[in-house]
Amino acid sequence: MEVNFVTLNISRSQNLKTVLAFKKEIIKRHPHTIFAFQEVDINAKRSGNINVAEALGEGCNYFFSQTMGYNPSQLRSARYTGNKGPPWRYGHCIVSTLPIAKGIEFLLSHEKWGSLSSVYWKKAAEDAARKTNTKSEYEPRTATLTRVIAGKKEFYVTTTHLALTEDPSLSSSLRRGQMAFLIRKLRNTVPRKMPLIVMGDFNATQFNPDLRALHRYMNHAPNAMATQKTSQGNISMIDHIFYRNALAASEPQVMDLEGYSPGRHPMDRKALMIRIEI
Repeated sequence: MEVNFVTLNISRSQNLKTVLAFKKEIIKRHPHTIFAFQEVDINAKRSGNINVAEALGEGCNYFFSQTMGYNPSQLRSARYTGNKGPPWRYGHCIVSTLPIAKGIEFLLSHEKWGSLSSVYWKKAAEDAARKTNTKSEYEPRTATLTRVIAGKKEFYVTTTHLALTEDPSLSSSLRRGQMAFLIRKLRNTVPRKMPLIVMGDFNATQFNPDLRALHRYMNHAPNAMATQKTSQGNISMIDHIFYRNALAASEPQVMDLEGYSPGRHPMDRKALMIRIEI
């Protein structure tokens, strides 16, 4: 079976109408599609106090995994969302036209940091920022792992959103630690011969040293020439799709969303899409 995979950072859930129009069109063209959305809000003031994950998942199966919201008093929640505390949540979401048998979320800890909490993460991030002279990382990072049913076959899909640094082409000890933990978790959870797709916003370009371990573990849908237009100008593509125990059935496509009901906040993020034979 050919399955279509799409990853898209929806940029603080500010362009929901645009994203929903894009989703509808993609499913119309490719009935077997799985989306990985990052920066998905639930009950955040900045996105209209609605459940964006539920809206994205309408008519499909979906699994939401939160990143912010564990301890809002320790995070810059008011600045980012307009909320002063709970019950808002923020994270990423897998949306599938195929059945999802199971979904789990896990924190991307680092073995040197031990058990992770928001407070400890903030301290570790600030220490890392001082050492590397990069933007401080306040956001707890997680990964979502789902088991999907495709007829008589099963496969696993993971999405994540890794640490942000000023230059996505340079290595970050914070992001490298998150990547090491992610790969270790996948090795320990996903059966060795089972198809696996990993996609998301890695905040790192294709040849960033932080992604080397994932390149060794999986195949990569190349997007080195793709760029993403932002308010700061054009930057290299930081969204990726990796796969193993499966075959690419198409060339990866970078898709511009500006043609899908732009609305008040023009969509300045691009989607990455590829069809894979499961």
